[in-house]
Amino acid sequence: MPPSTEIEIPSSSIGALNGTVYGFLTQEGVFYVNVTLHDQAIPNGTVSNNYTLTVIGPILVFTSSPITEWVVNQSYDYQVTTNLSGVTFSLDEAPFWLSINSTGVVFGNPALGTFEISIRAVKGGQTVWQNYTLVVSAIGTTDWILIIFLVMFVILLVLGFVMPFVHILCGIEGIFFALFIFDTTDSIPLTIIMSAFSILILLLGITRKVEGI
Repeated sequence: MPPSTEIEIPSSSIGALNGTVYGFLTQEGVFYVNVTLHDQAIPNGTVSNNYTLTVIGPILVFTSSPITEWVVNQSYDYQVTTNLSGVTFSLDEAPFWLSINSTGVVFGNPALGTFEISIRAVKGGQTVWQNYTLVVSAIGTTDWILIIFLVMFVILLVLGFVMPFVHILCGIEGIFFALFIFDTTDSIPLTIIMSAFSILILLLGITRKVEGI
């Protein structure tokens, strides 16, 4: 039954006692319905009623969470997803460098600043929006944490030559630093180097502490 089609409800789909119109709807769209009733016991006992029936499917919603923080000079990439297939995506509000393709991938090479983003998703007669603020900074949160880890490691390393037990702390901090490097960068060589160096510093601190150096 294609959209925008006039349909006549057969008597088999109308309740004999209460006149309820019923049926199993299998397609979205707008339908013009004509209901005609006949009463053979009454002369000219025929009446008709016309109305518009709008059939919608499951409610369209976004199932992905937007990426709201990014670092300048790194390509931005956010995959938009919804609970339904066959959805058409577009950007209602976005900076000039941002685009969205037919599969819902928002991409671009960001500039420094704060930007308002509005993504439109359309399915049949349903339209929903996902609005968010994107903050593009020179240094991201992960970069700041790496810098703090590194600064702390260097400070503890230097102090350890004066106070041996500080080298123990330095080695432990270095191991956590190596784990964070692996978790955020997936760099196995850098993780191994940092781990090995931290273990050596830890053993040095333990040895100096035991020997009282």
